[in-house]
Amino acid sequence: MARLIRDERASEPVTARAGTVVEFRRAGQLLCGYLECPPAGWYRVVGIDGHPHKLRRDKIVDVSRDLVPASPVDEGLRNLHAIDDRREMARHAVDLDTLWRVVVDAGPRRLWSLDELLDLHDSVPVDATRRTGMLRALWQGDRFDREGKDWQPRTTESVAQQLQAAEREAQQQENLQELAAWLRRVADGDAPDPRPPEAEEVVALLEAAAVGHDTAASVALMQAAHMHGARSAFHVLVRLGHWTADESLELHRLGVPDEFPQSVLDTAQQAASQTTMPAWPGRRRWGANTYVSSSGARAYRFRRSLRGRGVLEVHLAVPALWVDGVVQAEAAERGRTVGIVEREIPLLPAAILEASRLTAAAARPALTLRMRLDDELNPCAVELKLSRVRPRARLSATEVEAGPAWRRLQDLAQALRGRRRSAGAWQVQPSPWIELLHGLPLPATESPAAQIDTELYLLATEALGCWCQQQGVPALYATQEVIALEDSLPRNGVAAAGVRAFLLENHATAENLGTAPGSHAGLGLGHCAAGVAPMRGYVDLIMQRQLLAWLGVVGAPLPLEALERALLETAAARDAARRVEADSLRYWTLKWLEGLNPDAGVSCVVVEPRGPGYLVLLEGGPMGAFAPAGHGERIEAVPGQRLRLRIDQVSARQNILRLADPRPE
Repeated sequence: MARLIRDERASEPVTARAGTVVEFRRAGQLLCGYLECPPAGWYRVVGIDGHPHKLRRDKIVDVSRDLVPASPVDEGLRNLHAIDDRREMARHAVDLDTLWRVVVDAGPRRLWSLDELLDLHDSVPVDATRRTGMLRALWQGDRFDREGKDWQPRTTESVAQQLQAAEREAQQQENLQELAAWLRRVADGDAPDPRPPEAEEVVALLEAAAVGHDTAASVALMQAAHMHGARSAFHVLVRLGHWTADESLELHRLGVPDEFPQSVLDTAQQAASQTTMPAWPGRRRWGANTYVSSSGARAYRFRRSLRGRGVLEVHLAVPALWVDGVVQAEAAERGRTVGIVEREIPLLPAAILEASRLTAAAARPALTLRMRLDDELNPCAVELKLSRVRPRARLSATEVEAGPAWRRLQDLAQALRGRRRSAGAWQVQPSPWIELLHGLPLPATESPAAQIDTELYLLATEALGCWCQQQGVPALYATQEVIALEDSLPRNGVAAAGVRAFLLENHATAENLGTAPGSHAGLGLGHCAAGVAPMRGYVDLIMQRQLLAWLGVVGAPLPLEALERALLETAAARDAARRVEADSLRYWTLKWLEGLNPDAGVSCVVVEPRGPGYLVLLEGGPMGAFAPAGHGERIEAVPGQRLRLRIDQVSARQNILRLADPRPE
């Protein structure tokens, strides 16, 4: 009698009213909810999360006879949670795998209704909770596909593939837990050895997390190891010995190439082993008065003359003779040498640099710029020749040279710097202005050898620009416009000069590389042509190939369109290099400040008032910082004034610098 009554009630239509419990589809899953009001076209359902949903009829999968009070809402949600818990228990009680094995033998193409599957699964009549539990199990399981209101068992092959995928996922989860446990031990201070076979893959994931390039795999590994944030990944990489404590994160964040591929190294080694001297024409030049720079990229010879201030010869190494193919493509990807404080990341492989640099050991191919200097030290009567150069002396930062040739070079460099200053140049600080001495960061001091190399290099760029203009050679130039801030800038004293340079640098337009000649206000040059530093910049390397073609050594000269294309293709790499260098300079500057006594403070120069304080410049370098006035204080400071500010907080790794003015009100 009870069964007859139940079957009769089941055959009666369910009346949907406020409080009726329904199952609805959302994000591919079944959720439990109740109706706010009787449906009128749309169903307004309150989900188990308490949020209302406006649903179409096809989103409602099951309407049950269960009722919960629609008001108050808290009581309705409590009852709904109890119903949902019972349905979840019913879902877990379904043996879906056994049910699939039973029905798949009857034919994989047959469709089964929900009632038929319930009759096969349960030998006794089921209630609404068991029915909804079966529905949830079918919906969330991976043994049946839904066809309208019916269900079709998946094929044996499909289920076998799913089982294999599940086994692989389980194995991956097990490996993940093992790797996470190893990382956790390393993070807690244990020794990293022995390392798992997947250590290299783990390191790659930690690198991505340390620079903020999170992936699903790196996030999963970090969470499994209970590691949070980029700093924790960085510290583990340091403990593994993969990175140093002073690693440049910007270098890895921007993806700047740090090592050469083996194919590039092999090609460079093969090219460097080939001799070029028998096929290289040009006069041999050597002597005790020819000084080579420390890098071997340039050599200089200066002598007095009866006309003007003297005659200068600048000999340029010619790495373009060895660069082609994959080596040139790698150089284009790098853009230029990246000079961070702790080291240099070269543009070209060491084999080519060693084969092309000028040295006292042998005569090497060189491009010689010969110029006469007039009374104002402007280059004139510029000639470009092929040479074979073997310098006998070296510009050394530690060497004390008292010979007349050295003194002539030193006097010339000082005079050239004075000429650039008179022309309005502000880019005269050594770069970078922080250097490492015995592992400690300290403000750099420019040696006489460095000053000679810098000033004669700049003079060579100006002379080469003049020669290209006279000969009509398509060339690349660096230009920078003049800005009108001269009236408000301090001029007297070293501190005032630093403030002036800082303001001009930050207000001037960016340096432009292009094929149009022009002056460079920042350097105080009438021309600044590329091609003098081919070991350090791809643009200079291409320009040197242009010069060789113009002199008839290799190929045909490149048109302006090809030179502009080379600029565009390497613009991103050059920008990344500048950002890495700026980040390294700031990091090591803060590292230097960390070693100072906070109470003794740091010497600064006031740049300008700014808000409730003023902008200052660290004395000895171009880095600016903000110094706020204390609470209730009003401190007067004029541009160019020296102050000693207290260091409240400094952290190189966190990029934090807070200064305070200890002077009373």
